[in-house]
Amino acid sequence: MKTLKERIQNRIEHSRELRATAVASGLASNRSAATVVLNLKASPVSISPALVPTLVPSSVVADLQRGDPEPYFKLQAIKYPVEGSGVYPSAKATYTEPFFESFLSVCKQRPIPGSKRGHEPESRPRTDFYLVGGKLEKSGNGSGTVYLKNYVPPEGDTTSNAGFIRDMKAGIVHFSIVTKPEYRMEGDVQIITGSAGYERNDAVEYGTGAMDQSTNHGTD
Repeated sequence: MKTLKERIQNRIEHSRELRATAVASGLASNRSAATVVLNLKASPVSISPALVPTLVPSSVVADLQRGDPEPYFKLQAIKYPVEGSGVYPSAKATYTEPFFESFLSVCKQRPIPGSKRGHEPESRPRTDFYLVGGKLEKSGNGSGTVYLKNYVPPEGDTTSNAGFIRDMKAGIVHFSIVTKPEYRMEGDVQIITGSAGYERNDAVEYGTGAMDQSTNHGTD
């Protein structure tokens, strides 16, 4: 029988495998059993969070914001279709309008968690902020811009978010989406068409992004 320490270590290792950015699995069924990570570069964007709808049920939002006199929101804006990481290390992947529709639809059921410490290997990473809404501005022909609306409470999972919010206002925070992708192959390119689980939107170190993205001005 395994000891408690061994069981915990096995769970951590299993979580790392699930969250790997380049594990090939499930190609025959057009659904990957692995997760992919979309690191997103940040730069200023002028749209106000007030113009982006909150999609999470109002009762959930009320619970999240209870006791917060000045709720702070941070936006991400991504022009699509956009290239990002694929299931294979060498794979090219294109993230499409249906993918972002699928990813955002999760918010209609629940907020998508995020850690201010990036992608953590624990079986249940910390939740320091929440993706609570968003919208797509469609330009036609499958192109457009998706806005993601993050709510950052005063307190994180275990520590204050004061320094994290300060960093966001200073414009030194980037973001990284995690998803279990649904896709099809077109030649050697993975066309990402949906999100099938493991959704997260973690904060990562400035300058580590691989996909172009914008964020709102820090004072908004």
